[in-house]
Amino acid sequence: MALTFGYEYITVRPNQSEVLKGMFLPSCSGCGTPQIQQAVGIVGAVMPHNMYLHSALVKSRQVNRAKKQEVREANKYFFIESCIALFVSFIINVFVISVFAEAFFEKTNQQVIEVCKNSSSPHTGLIPDDNSTLAVDIFKGGVVLGCYFGPGALYIWSVGILAAGQSSTMTGTYSGQFVMEGFLNLRWSRFAQVILTRSIAIIPTLLVAVFQDVEHLTRMNDFLSVLQS
Repeated sequence: MALTFGYEYITVRPNQSEVLKGMFLPSCSGCGTPQIQQAVGIVGAVMPHNMYLHSALVKSRQVNRAKKQEVREANKYFFIESCIALFVSFIINVFVISVFAEAFFEKTNQQVIEVCKNSSSPHTGLIPDDNSTLAVDIFKGGVVLGCYFGPGALYIWSVGILAAGQSSTMTGTYSGQFVMEGFLNLRWSRFAQVILTRSIAIIPTLLVAVFQDVEHLTRMNDFLSVLQS
């Protein structure tokens, strides 16, 4: 994810001073409910299942809890490990937000259509042919990136989104296994736990993917923002 979204960041080349200003002096002039929802969703994107997973990893380490010095040392390294993971997540979020802000902010549909036509993009029909402000989702965002920065940006964006989905699915199912072991006090074999938790996570997703098209599926991103909020 860091490599693919980092490539997009370098390709789009957002204003670095504005990126830093936004990090330390956040503002949102003229924002309404949808914008606030998105902002709070981004803050919540760390998600509780990652916290469960880090706690479970701590339990799995061999630490002599009778020795306070060893416990303190273990806590120090667990803290460093969590900070590194969260910092990488923060950098990825910065990449994605900066790319969208630089590439799409205040663009109109007509401007984007002209660029897509000049680049011979086969996806020009996805953009409404009017002069209203451009509205993008995960799918349209990749298409517009491809129009402005070449087909490589589109395909690398898709790989990054795939990696993000895989990461979320894996951490979610791993966390589910630990929750089953702890809260439910189940002592099944590891294989049985994996089959059950991953089936619960993956089967509904597969059914939705099979019976819906990509353009409509991206609307589920709004539900994801609400959940993360």
